Amino acid sequence: MSNARTAFTRTAFSLVAAIAIASCSDEMMTPVDGDGGTTGRDGSVGPRPDGGGGGGTDSGVPTTCMSDPQCDDGVACTIDTCDTGTRRCRNVRDLTRCACDPSCMQNPTGGGMGPNGGFNMDGQNGVDYDMPSGGLIVRANNRRADYLWVPNTGESTVSKWDATTRREIARYRVGLPAGECVGQCCHTNNCNMTSRTVVDGFGNAWIANRGFTMQGTVSKIAAEQFDCVDRNMNGMIDTSTGPMNVLPYGQDECVLFNAPVGTSGVVLRAIAIDRGDENFPEGYVWAGSCNGSGPARAYQINPRTGMVIHEMAIPHCAYGAVVTPDGRLWWNGGAFNRQFTPMNTTTRALGTTVNGGGYGITTDADGRLWFSQTNQGYDTRSGQFTTLPVSVSSSGITVDPMNRVWARVGNNLANWDGAAFVAGGMVPAAAITQRPITPTMGSTSALGADRGGNIWLATSGAGPLWLFDTAANSFTQHNGPNRVYTYTDFTGAVRRLVIGTGTYDHRYTAECNDPQFAELTWDANVPAGTSLQFTLRTAATEAGLGMATPVVLANTTMDMSPVAVMPKLMAAMVTPGKYSRLTITFNPSRMPVASPVLRSFGLSWRCSVNPG
Repeated sequence: MSNARTAFTRTAFSLVAAIAIASCSDEMMTPVDGDGGTTGRDGSVGPRPDGGGGGGTDSGVPTTCMSDPQCDDGVACTIDTCDTGTRRCRNVRDLTRCACDPSCMQNPTGGGMGPNGGFNMDGQNGVDYDMPSGGLIVRANNRRADYLWVPNTGESTVSKWDATTRREIARYRVGLPAGECVGQCCHTNNCNMTSRTVVDGFGNAWIANRGFTMQGTVSKIAAEQFDCVDRNMNGMIDTSTGPMNVLPYGQDECVLFNAPVGTSGVVLRAIAIDRGDENFPEGYVWAGSCNGSGPARAYQINPRTGMVIHEMAIPHCAYGAVVTPDGRLWWNGGAFNRQFTPMNTTTRALGTTVNGGGYGITTDADGRLWFSQTNQGYDTRSGQFTTLPVSVSSSGITVDPMNRVWARVGNNLANWDGAAFVAGGMVPAAAITQRPITPTMGSTSALGADRGGNIWLATSGAGPLWLFDTAANSFTQHNGPNRVYTYTDFTGAVRRLVIGTGTYDHRYTAECNDPQFAELTWDANVPAGTSLQFTLRTAATEAGLGMATPVVLANTTMDMSPVAVMPKLMAAMVTPGKYSRLTITFNPSRMPVASPVLRSFGLSWRCSVNPG
C-alpha cells in the first residue's frame, strides 16, 4: 500500500470514528435514493416509522433521528448517517471492517468440508472435529502427540517418552546444578531428588525437585518446540533429541526454567495444577512442602515465570495433591499422616481436614478420591468413604480416560470403574479385575494412563517401564528409566479427564514485519457453563513466540464476534510482529457435560506496504 493509501486509510478511520459519535438530534432523515421511503438495516425500503410525511414533536421540531435505524442501505461496507445540513443519509466507506478493505488480509480457518472440517490436525490438543456438531469440540483423548514425562530420580533428569511409538525422545536436566546427584536415590541430602511430575492444560510438564537439606525447585519443560525459548538468539531451538543427548544446565531451550520455591530444606513433595482463569487457562501450579517436621506450606506459582504468587500454611504435610472436578485442590498427608484437606484455589480458603486416606492420591471424573497403599475411596460430594475388598500395594494410582481406577494389588495390576463406589460400604469384589504383572516387577512407584487408555508402570529400583496394552491384554518392557519415584499424574490423563480443557493452536505469518491487526472473528455454539478463550502471541521471529507476552483477545463469556485486535495489543503494550500464534482454549462444563463447538474463526491484518 502506498503512503498516500495509508494516509487515506487513517483519515477514513478518523472520519468513521467521528461519525460514530456524532448525533443527529433534530433533523428528519431522507433516503439517499430520494424515493420517499426509508431503507432499513436489512436493505428493505418502506415508510418511515412515524407514518410518513412531516411528523414532528409537540414543539414543532422535526422527529429526532438519533436512534432511528432507517438511515441504512443494508450494505455492510458503508456507514449511513444523517447529514444535518442536507437532511440526507450519507454513505461513508467503513474501513474498520476487514471485509471492506482490499488491503486487509483475511485468514479464515474451519467451516470447510471433509473429515477435519478445514482445521489443522497439528494444532489440536484435547479437541477434535465432530461432524454432527460441525466444529471442534473437547475430546480429551485426541492429540497426535501423546507424551509421558518420566522422572529419573537417580540422575536429576526427566525423560520425554512418546506413548505412540513407545520410545524415549528427549531427556532434560532439572533442578539446580549444585544438586545434581547421579546414581543416588533416594532421600539424599544436598540432592535435587527429582520426583513429582504433572502436566498443565497446554501439555507442558512441571516437576517438583524435592531438595533435601537444600533449595527445592520447580521445573517447567515445554511440550512442543514452538513453546521453547531461543535464549541464545541463534534462530533455532537447541534441545535434547534423545536419551544420549542431554544438554548441560541452562542450555536446553525447552527447559523453560528451574525456579526456587520456598526456603531451603522445606522438601517439595506435592505438585498439582488447578483449573486456571482467563489469564492462565493452562492452570496455576501449586507446590506443597513436607519435611516430616514443622509447619507445611503451600506455594502458588505463576505458570509463565515460575515466581511464587502466594504462600500459605496448610494443616499437615503435603505429600501429594490433586484437583477434583469442582475445582478444589486436595492436599494429602500421605506417609506422614492419614489426613487430607480441601482448598478453594480461587479464594485460597482451606476446608475441613478429613481423617483417613492413604499414600498416593488420584481422583475420578465424578470427584471421588482414591488412595494407594490403603483400601479406601472418598466421595468429595457426599463426604462418604467406601472400602475396597483388596489393599492397594503400589505407591502410584491413576484413572484412565474411561474413568477406571488402576493400581497394583499384590503382584497383580487391578482396575475398577469409579462408579463402583459404594457410599458407606464395600466395592463389590466382582467389580475389580486383576491381571498378573509379567515379568514380575519391584515396588510400583508410578502408574499412568496414556491417551489410548494403556497403563504405564515404573519402579523406584533399577528397571524398565512396564506397559500394559489394554487392547492386546499383555505386558511389554521398555528400557531407559533410572529409578522412577513419583506418585503423580505424569501423563496428564487424570487432569484431562477431570478438568477436560482442550486447546487449538494456529500459526500466522504476515506479509510484512509490522502488521496492523484488524479483527478476530469466530462462529461458535457455546452452551451455558462453557466458554472459548482466544489468546494471541506475536513476535518478530518465529523462535521468539515462546517468550512473547500472551494477550487475551476475547472470551465468549463476555465478548461477541468480531473483536478489534489492536486495542487489546496496545493495552498490553505489545507491538505486532511478523509471526503470531493464536491459542483457543475450550472450557467445557461438567454437570451437565457439554462442550463449546468452534465452527470457524479468522484473524485479519493490514500491511502498510502492499506485498504485491
